[in-house]
Amino acid sequence: MLSPHEAVLLGVSGGSDSVALFHIMLEIKTLYNLRLGVAHVNHGLRDEADQDEFFVKQLADQAGIPFYSVKKNVLEHKLRLKESIEEAGRTIRYAFFEQISHDHGFSKIALGHHADDNAEQVLMQIIRGTGVKGLSGIPPVRDKWIIRPLIQSRKQQLIQYLHQNSLDFVIDSSNNDNQFLRNRIRNELLPLLEHHYNPNIYNGLNRLADICLHEENWLEPLIQNALNHAMLYHKSHDMCLSLPILQSYHRGMRRRMIRKVLHEIKPNGKQISFDHIDQIDDLIQKKEGVKTIDLPNDIYIRKDQAQLFFIAHKKVSHSDKKKLPYLFMIEKIGPIHLSDIGLFIEMSKLSFQDVVDITSIGGDLAVMDYDQVVFPLMIRNWQPGDRFCPLGINGTQKIKKYFINQKIPVHKRVGCPVLISQNTIIWLIGHRISNRVRLTSKTQNVLRFEVKHNNTKL
Repeated sequence: MLSPHEAVLLGVSGGSDSVALFHIMLEIKTLYNLRLGVAHVNHGLRDEADQDEFFVKQLADQAGIPFYSVKKNVLEHKLRLKESIEEAGRTIRYAFFEQISHDHGFSKIALGHHADDNAEQVLMQIIRGTGVKGLSGIPPVRDKWIIRPLIQSRKQQLIQYLHQNSLDFVIDSSNNDNQFLRNRIRNELLPLLEHHYNPNIYNGLNRLADICLHEENWLEPLIQNALNHAMLYHKSHDMCLSLPILQSYHRGMRRRMIRKVLHEIKPNGKQISFDHIDQIDDLIQKKEGVKTIDLPNDIYIRKDQAQLFFIAHKKVSHSDKKKLPYLFMIEKIGPIHLSDIGLFIEMSKLSFQDVVDITSIGGDLAVMDYDQVVFPLMIRNWQPGDRFCPLGINGTQKIKKYFINQKIPVHKRVGCPVLISQNTIIWLIGHRISNRVRLTSKTQNVLRFEVKHNNTKL
């Protein structure tokens, strides 16, 4: 969790857990030569909230440690984002901790979660019906910079440590409010299980979490490799996967891949349930053509021929359909008929001597050096940030800038397709080819493309 000379921000609420963390970190401060800071969030939910903030400030001041605090209206945040009080408070805390870390150069954030918290978390996830990831509990280290040094210590151990050293802490009265599920698990369910079913229930739940955490860590690279194999396209908040490859995987693998994709395109997305995951998996297995699914958090799933698109955008109208990402693979020379986007292109191979009237080439007609093009080719819509090397120009240029320079109307830019070979754009279809595939004195064979306007809706 720690290396010498690190800067660690301590999240301290004033309760027994975080105060124990504060004093323990003070004890090892010299050993590791650490720079410490204290962060406190005043949620304003209890009458004692201001007193708690003052208590934590005194702790930091007496130790000569920088103190950072913020007062937030959690109820307002809850209503605005439609979250529970617990979720709203957590969102605010982590955002504040991360901001202070960024502004003041802290490399780690240390939190006071302990083994009892972990057991509660695992049991709560079981009640909700979770997967193996949920059974992993609270990670000791998350994202390499959020650490929980007390995660293997029991609550009673921390209380004993505080009493033996005559260390004060505040008592949060809301911990006794059993309207919250976590409090009911802590105050009612776990004592019942401990007294009547398993006196080692806390150890058992923590052991389960440890087993699942290690299995998750082992499976993660396997899932990522499978996802890389199936991925056809990934840019910003969109991703496209190969349906045949997805269908070849075990359902358990697919479920994990789906969840991973949803997290990647919308990292802070919530409200995605197991039923949503299975809904997408059922779509993968069905054989009918185009199909779409609208998920919470403005996530849109689109099945189109042999591709499955994951799109993290607000739902678009039918008239804006061309704004949605699309992708098609071209395996060999022949006619390209993409009816779903209204695109028909004739493609043929010619000898250099058969190319006539080269002055008419451009726009809907394109010729390229056959030996500079590698199959399979890919057609997708252009995306912000795309670059290509327009014919006659040295170096690359953003497609957006090309459109501006050529005075292409905005409505004609939407959904404009590009042809790609080896991850490089070789033709902005309907406009200009890349300089890299131009005909030269060394060209022997030519690849010819022609857009047929009577069949296209572009």
